[in-house]
Amino acid sequence: MSEDRNPFLISPPPGLLPPAPEVPAAAPAPEPAATRTATRQPAPTQTVSTVSLPARGAPRAGFATPSADAVFGRALSEPSASSTSHWRLALPDGRDVALEGAAYLGRAPAATAEHPDALLIAVQDEQRSVSKTHALLLIDGDAVLVHDLGSTNGTWVIAADGAERQALPGAPIAAVAGERIDVGALPVQLRAG
Repeated sequence: MSEDRNPFLISPPPGLLPPAPEVPAAAPAPEPAATRTATRQPAPTQTVSTVSLPARGAPRAGFATPSADAVFGRALSEPSASSTSHWRLALPDGRDVALEGAAYLGRAPAATAEHPDALLIAVQDEQRSVSKTHALLLIDGDAVLVHDLGSTNGTWVIAADGAERQALPGAPIAAVAGERIDVGALPVQLRAG
């Protein structure tokens, strides 16, 4: 064995593989005048080999694609715990409610066809400033989207510095942890938890 050969490289015996067909090299593009040299070397001949790949389409018989549950351990459509359970609402009556997915707030909230499984949060409002189904809250990553549902007395998001933003019907606004959501005259504190 010669010193310059790699002992880990296995090559087939001579004559076992047919030689690869030679493909003529394409004519090189002309070089700009600034980069031309006095002597020019011819372009090396390139060799191209091809490999047959299986046709695309239906998998072969006996081949089974594993389910997402098998690969990831749970269905991909399930919301992760971090995206649904880290929001809490502190209500004026002392209740602390975990916000998961969608929630309707109001004096006697009712779910709609859009969110039939939403959490219904009924609040006491002696002033009757809160509509029966006043607002919809939807988790959206690091914020909660506040939708006013055409309430009589409006829905507001109050920032920690006191800045107020009104959620208008059809134009939801984002609220983050530490901000207050006023449904009518009723303040609801949004917390991370």
